[in-house]
Amino acid sequence: MKSAVLDSNIFISAFLFNGKQRKILEKALSGNFRIYSSEPIISEIRAVLERPKFKLSAEQIKMILSEIEFVCELVYPSKIAQNICRDRDDHIILECAIEAKADYIITGDEDLLCLNPYQGIQIINSGKFLDLL
Repeated sequence: MKSAVLDSNIFISAFLFNGKQRKILEKALSGNFRIYSSEPIISEIRAVLERPKFKLSAEQIKMILSEIEFVCELVYPSKIAQNICRDRDDHIILECAIEAKADYIITGDEDLLCLNPYQGIQIINSGKFLDLL
């Protein structure tokens, strides 16, 4: 079965907007592929969802995070990626994908997309991933 790590921006778009990112989550729930995540990624999602511009209550954020944890298999990365990405915050995505031995990283972030492929992991956007499914 194919596996993927979703960047934080994919999760946030999936839950807050109705688009390709939501379709990706629906396909994962249908068993088309496996999603991996990690505590650092979930913490980053929480921090973004807590921003005032989203106007989400603590209960709404808790529900979104619970759903993310339900759909994902958590891994605990032991390797620390350093000086690979232009944006150091993106290292948590690479670390998770390496630990999970994921086939794909799904992102809209150019700082990650420009690394494609990375250690055999395909780094692609939502549209391309949906085309593959």
